[in-house]
Amino acid sequence: MKAPDKDLSDLCIDDIINKKSFSEIFTLPERSQKFTFSEDAIESILQKRKKAIYYVYSTKIDEKPKNSVDVQKVRDFYDYVKKWKEETVGLSSPSTIRMNRNYQKIIGLGDSIIPLILSELEKNPDDWFYALEMLVKDEENPINDDMGFNESIKTWITWGKNKGLI
Repeated sequence: MKAPDKDLSDLCIDDIINKKSFSEIFTLPERSQKFTFSEDAIESILQKRKKAIYYVYSTKIDEKPKNSVDVQKVRDFYDYVKKWKEETVGLSSPSTIRMNRNYQKIIGLGDSIIPLILSELEKNPDDWFYALEMLVKDEENPINDDMGFNESIKTWITWGKNKGLI
């Protein structure tokens, strides 16, 4: 009887290395049946595990995927966004909205949160332009002063997609 693949992934590498038969380590509780695996099956599992272990140990601790954002920064970002929107609802002055302490804290999180801002801009259009201008290098800023609100949103979203940020 062949065991389901999903259960094979739970086997401990030490058990695989130290056993030729899986009868002692692989049991379906509902039927109390034990399974024996061929050498080929064991070798296949070992190879997959070795590749996974090699990847984990060969990856540098401080190495992050492109455009990744620290989990704490993500939490802070959405916390500040919520507070910023609550505190500025009904305000019409762009300078008052942009000088809100939570908006400033968002900018203070640094350029790694640009993908979060662009995503938020795409889902819930709001005045993110000042924050983006502060976080993006001047030569990369796609906006000019003649653009309206909707055109600015489209331009920033297109820029972010072209850069692979969203």
